[in-house]
Amino acid sequence: MKVTRREAVLGLAAGVVILFGGTYLGGRSRLQNVVQMRDDCRVLERRIERAKNLVAERERWEAEWKSLEPQIPIFQPDQDVSVHWLSVMDKVAGAAGVTISKRQKGEVKKVGRLYELPIDVGNFEGSLDATVRFLFDLQSQNVMMDVRQLLIKPKGPNVLRGRFTLYCAYMTEGAATQ
Repeated sequence: MKVTRREAVLGLAAGVVILFGGTYLGGRSRLQNVVQMRDDCRVLERRIERAKNLVAERERWEAEWKSLEPQIPIFQPDQDVSVHWLSVMDKVAGAAGVTISKRQKGEVKKVGRLYELPIDVGNFEGSLDATVRFLFDLQSQNVMMDVRQLLIKPKGPNVLRGRFTLYCAYMTEGAATQ
């Protein structure tokens, strides 16, 4: 039996297709792994670069910490600090003319030597001027109070309603001496 030139070319083409198809099917998972490793490597390189930048700016961060540390309130370890922060917030809201109807303290989180107490204010109302004054006074009241996740929407023609989370930072007596 004689193989014609056409059959030889078709056989060669079929063999090449089968070879490349098998290589693709067998190497697809490895190719995906290589792509994933390359992406992971880029993410890690960015993390390393960020870490290097932080280390390079260490002196600046330490100077900023030393300037802020004396202003951080210090409480007893077993003291309920939410009473203090809620009264400060209520005093500022009353002075600004803002009504707070729903509030709830969250779980205290330890961040290094600092503790953060989140207070979720579920509903507050006031005019635009009162709301701006309230938020400004709250931020400038103490460097250890931070408003996050702020949502404000109009309730009526001159009334705004909203919610936010207030994070209050403090230290305990044992952590302050370290």
